[in-house]
Amino acid sequence: MALAFVANPIATAINIPLMLWNGYPIAARAYRVLRDERRLNVDFLDTLAILASLAQGNHVAGALITWLIKLGDWIRDLTAAGSKRAIGDLLEFESKTAWILREGSVVSIPARDVLVGDEVVVYPGEMIPVDGE
Repeated sequence: MALAFVANPIATAINIPLMLWNGYPIAARAYRVLRDERRLNVDFLDTLAILASLAQGNHVAGALITWLIKLGDWIRDLTAAGSKRAIGDLLEFESKTAWILREGSVVSIPARDVLVGDEVVVYPGEMIPVDGE
């Protein structure tokens, strides 16, 4: 993006391919949606905005648009990864241990080692580690 503010022809010659390189994934997403779903989406408009600013010779606007879109994609991916991790933590219902009554005392064993006929002790607020009656 910084190259867009430089009026040097060499900087412009470097900046245009960089903008096209960074804009390619946006255009590819737009094409994929158009091809598969037969509809236009925001990526199509973003691609038009980048190409229009380059066609008008306004490299600052093109670089700014491209940079903001890439920043938005990064934030979206970061948020999605955090949400996926949080949902995974919430949905992890598998209890690793079970409290069972053996020989008159309560002992903790791995939940996978609970046998048919074992008496499972469940304390308030705990999750039930096995199915049964």
